[in-house]
Amino acid sequence: MGLLSLQAQQYDLAVEWIARAIRQDPQPKFLLTLGTILWQSGRREEALKAFEKAVQLKPESADLWKKLGDMLVEAGRPADALLSFQQVLKLDPHRSDVMQNCAIILHRLGRLEEALSYFNLCDALQPNHVPTL
Repeated sequence: MGLLSLQAQQYDLAVEWIARAIRQDPQPKFLLTLGTILWQSGRREEALKAFEKAVQLKPESADLWKKLGDMLVEAGRPADALLSFQQVLKLDPHRSDVMQNCAIILHRLGRLEEALSYFNLCDALQPNHVPTL
């Protein structure tokens, strides 16, 4: 019901349904759905809290950390996003997409030597990858 309400852009109703599901069985996927609904309805801080709670429930999930990092980038919090992406790499060190995200954030933060080391790691994982080059 929550997903159907989301598709119909009935955000308040979708939040209500997903919140009920979370109360009965707090699963990270339900929290991700809640976060997505909140994000789409413009409730960004609440959405980030839902994503953070999902990560707390399953901290060993690189995908959850990646999703949180992506949302933090969109929220304009690059330093926090960098920490999330670095956690992804601790869990799955071969994620060149996340390595590239770290490199780009570090470059934008003016931390050029660190950015270069991440770009070099990206190149080692995917030689001659055009976006990395």
